[in-house]
Amino acid sequence: MNAELLGLASPEHYNCLNQSDSYTVEGTDDVKDFQETVQAMSVIGLNQQEQFDILRVVAAILHLSNVTFVDSRNFAVVQDERCKEF
Repeated sequence: MNAELLGLASPEHYNCLNQSDSYTVEGTDDVKDFQETVQAMSVIGLNQQEQFDILRVVAAILHLSNVTFVDSRNFAVVQDERCKEF
């Protein structure tokens, strides 16, 4: 799985992840945990396309966490137009 295909950046880029300024947990191996997650998806019968689709949803949630809205004459508009790139 390629983070570039999902348009992903580092964790500090996402509002839903950057609130604590802590991105590592002692004793946790993110790469190993991700590999185990992908393996588990295979074990339960998800093919590669289904796995990628799940990861796309997770990536979309990360991207959506950066979208903020402002009031513009009684309706909401996206505050930062760069969020529309994803």
